[in-house]
Amino acid sequence: MHRMKTTPELVREAEERAKAASVSIDALCASAGVSRAAWQRWKAGVTEPSVTRWMRVEAALDDLIKQQAAA
Repeated sequence: MHRMKTTPELVREAEERAKAASVSIDALCASAGVSRAAWQRWKAGVTEPSVTRWMRVEAALDDLIKQQAAA
């Protein structure tokens, strides 16, 4: 049986993907319309993003990685 990932795990994975592509977390947050404070709360496991909000983060990260690769 597969275990659901926690929000801090998802955030760390997103940070690893961003770092590998030389995308800053500040740029990711700005692109996704998420405050840096909210990102830190998610990372710490204090709060959780809505599914819609996390989908915006994932889409923004994909877009920024594509832009970085094209540069």
